[in-house]
Amino acid sequence: MAAGIFISYRRDESRHAAGRLADDLGQIFGTDHIFRDIEGIELGVEFAKSLEKALAACSVMLVLIGPQWLDMPDRKHGGRRLDQADDWIRQEVATALRRDVRVVPVLLEGATLPDASELPADIRSLVGRQAMELSDVRWRGDLQRLVDALAKLPGFEVDRKVPPPAPNRKKLWWGVGFAVLAAGLVQMSLETSRPASPTVQQGLPSGYGMQTCACVNPNPAPLAPEARCASGQVRMNVCAGSCPTGQPPVAYVCM
Repeated sequence: MAAGIFISYRRDESRHAAGRLADDLGQIFGTDHIFRDIEGIELGVEFAKSLEKALAACSVMLVLIGPQWLDMPDRKHGGRRLDQADDWIRQEVATALRRDVRVVPVLLEGATLPDASELPADIRSLVGRQAMELSDVRWRGDLQRLVDALAKLPGFEVDRKVPPPAPNRKKLWWGVGFAVLAAGLVQMSLETSRPASPTVQQGLPSGYGMQTCACVNPNPAPLAPEARCASGQVRMNVCAGSCPTGQPPVAYVCM
């Protein structure tokens, strides 16, 4: 039986990265062996019991640590969330460490491991674990290194290899733009007797940007259907900028 992977993350900071990582690891190791709280908790089951059950089936916990992971404020009680005994991230990590589950800190977007003195006593040993980096701009390469490390552990069976990196987006956009322009000129020359009807670009390749950075609703779906993409889906990427809602701006690209 394949080993399980538990992904621990703060929704306010890294839910999109967690969703993308869960999808990619699910394709490689099998979706039945990936636990992420938003998908892994059965309807009506108490969170604490579901957590214990999931950790019992998992041999590795990936703790996603973003730039705000350490100092995420507790708006209800004040101070840091990590300092609250009932903080679920703290409970997840403490339970995994107590059960002697292999815990791997995964550093997102330039985040660094905190000092042991900055952590509550029950999760202080987290900083002594070997960490890995995972960046949006180096996603495939970083993911491959993570998969290679996991594949060496007992019980991990690779079903699929990490897909190759997407083609250069700037070159791709220029190429698609020229192709669309050429197609339009040919269409106009063939149909001079009637107005050209609008067309929809079909079969756009993986990595093609569907829109520029924009402010959307507070909880954008990490994946969405899109008929113009060859894969039939787009994924949401956080991009640079700011929005009035406090949520990061996003851009959709073909899967």
